[in-house]
Amino acid sequence: MRKILRIIYIRHGFKESKSNVNFNDLKGSKLNLTDFGRQQAAKTGKYLQSLNRKFTCAFSSPYPRCKETAVTAIEQLTQNLEIICDDRLKERILTPYDTSQEESTYNQIKAHTDKEWAPTGGESDNNSAQRFESFMVDIGNKHKDTDRGKDATVLVFGHGRILQNWLSRYMEVPEEYKLQPLLINTCSITQLEFVDGKLRLYELNNTDHLKDVGSSYEEVTD
Repeated sequence: MRKILRIIYIRHGFKESKSNVNFNDLKGSKLNLTDFGRQQAAKTGKYLQSLNRKFTCAFSSPYPRCKETAVTAIEQLTQNLEIICDDRLKERILTPYDTSQEESTYNQIKAHTDKEWAPTGGESDNNSAQRFESFMVDIGNKHKDTDRGKDATVLVFGHGRILQNWLSRYMEVPEEYKLQPLLINTCSITQLEFVDGKLRLYELNNTDHLKDVGSSYEEVTD
């Protein structure tokens, strides 16, 4: 029997600026959504509800901006969904310790130009993609083993950079998407499908549901 697993990946809403927090106390995991980001998340949830699908489960990066996006979006649904945090969905780790603004900027530029480079204590773009790939493989295997013969739709709330890294390393991007930059806007929707165990990109960076509130290509560095 033909079986489809749909993965709807939502990047977190617009987050607060680093300039609004004490840089010496900043960890990438501490940034929250702005009011605008919460509006985006609510609008996204209403769109998900309009799909009239029964969602199997919801996963999120443990970072507050992703969890808040997930909670706000799921509040718009008529079904209750537990949000499962998975560390493999964290954004790419540039460094585990506080750095100066200058060092942080250097790390970001270096990471863009060398996919294998990693700062001391951090990880490379390729390593973050491998981490994300292990999550995707587990989702596919779990569906194959436990929902034999049934379609399913899984929600994943995560970050932009790690999705870009994974798509460029592991996925064959359709020709229509190669004609545009690989951007992942805030609260955009990217859909993937496992069809009989084979994964394909179905939709990339869709922001049509945000026309009333707006979206943004917020810098995808964390």
